[in-house]
Amino acid sequence: MTLTGVNTYTGTTTVSAGTFALTGVGALASTDIDISNGGTLQTDGSALADGSDIDIAAGGTLDIDGSENLGATSTLDLNGAGALVDIAAGQTLSVGTITTADGSTVTINAGATLAGLGNTINNGGVMNVADTGSVTDAGAINNLVTGVYNFAGAATFDSDSDNAGAEQITNDGQINLNGNNTQIVNIGPNGNNDLLNQNAGQVELLSNLVFEACRSCGDLVGVCSFNSVFERDACDDFGQVIKAA
Repeated sequence: MTLTGVNTYTGTTTVSAGTFALTGVGALASTDIDISNGGTLQTDGSALADGSDIDIAAGGTLDIDGSENLGATSTLDLNGAGALVDIAAGQTLSVGTITTADGSTVTINAGATLAGLGNTINNGGVMNVADTGSVTDAGAINNLVTGVYNFAGAATFDSDSDNAGAEQITNDGQINLNGNNTQIVNIGPNGNNDLLNQNAGQVELLSNLVFEACRSCGDLVGVCSFNSVFERDACDDFGQVIKAA
């Protein structure tokens, strides 16, 4: 189904076992959106209402082909195995609070951004971030025990993006920095944030690359498992590296 105009229906929108595409000026007034069971919601920009609550269950997919800003009160929940979000190259998905469960996947293509506007990104699934992609949040970013971030190249990974509270990035899962050349990962480019590696959390550098670490970042606490060259002297406004190995 393709919607090319504005739909004023305000009840729950359910997408199941099919594709619902919002194109042109197509837009939903509904703020309660459920996607599941092979269903795909596809938008090409400014089609979703402010304050939307999007629930993606097992087998559901949200395709963001144009930038969407859902406002600080909105939520995005990926709560089932096989739940997917794909943000097209150069586009931005901005949501208040973002929660992903084990078995879910978010793909952030080249130059794309997943932006949390409210309090927190809680990642328990897999986030694949392409070269020049970004993951940011106005509050904290928590990578849970089952959470995995795969950075394929230069990227921005930033909590407290509004520079208002010094919220940390905490890692109980896995952060993988992949690439075959010089890689720059900007962690907390506002200069006041820390990456806190705790419990069984790991940050790994994979392949043969020179890791220029972070530019304008806070402390890296408990960061370990560096499997290639680590260069700190290329960084600006850098905090500390504690327990790096």
